[in-house]
Amino acid sequence: MTAVAIGDPYITLAELKDWIGIRDSDTTQNARLDARIAGATEDITRWTHRQFGRSETATDRTFRPGRSGLDTHDFWTLSGLVLTPYLGQTAGTAWDQTQLQFEPLDGIVDMTPGWPYSRVVSLYGGHPLMCALFYAATTVKVTAKWGWENVPAGVTTAALLLAADVNKSKDTPFGVQGFGDYAMRIRANPLAEEKLRPYMIDEIQVAS
Repeated sequence: MTAVAIGDPYITLAELKDWIGIRDSDTTQNARLDARIAGATEDITRWTHRQFGRSETATDRTFRPGRSGLDTHDFWTLSGLVLTPYLGQTAGTAWDQTQLQFEPLDGIVDMTPGWPYSRVVSLYGGHPLMCALFYAATTVKVTAKWGWENVPAGVTTAALLLAADVNKSKDTPFGVQGFGDYAMRIRANPLAEEKLRPYMIDEIQVAS
């Protein structure tokens, strides 16, 4: 697994050329392959509702808390994390993180490590005093380093499969234009869809 910046491709040109059997010294197809890589990355991000790159600088995003906790976009480290509750337009005191628990615990999902945090709950479960944290805020400004620490291996494989598929489609009667939208492209590749299935989530509601 490797780390990439948010917005950068999930695979490299060298990886795709090796995957489809093009020599490094052959640069005649580089521009087209770069476009396939960018397209595969965008397809995966839209399909999973996740960004598998990572930011090195903490930035603000605002979310609406639920009764039992706060669901957020993925953030890959607790370094630089600040959670500031708002009641309407009025900021409250940043939450004491020693009273909170960040999930998934230990970054493990389905026995697979390396997952980022995406949920904040009380360390004391359903204790009324701690649940009051979430009830008392209409929104929470989360300052965090967003994304995944490293691109998961399954996502890398899916990106290679999708980019290679679209590259081959140039030889079909309708070419790339006939290859459909991102959902059609992913469903047309069952192995890529299978690789991405563990990472699919519903979109998190961001406060306006």
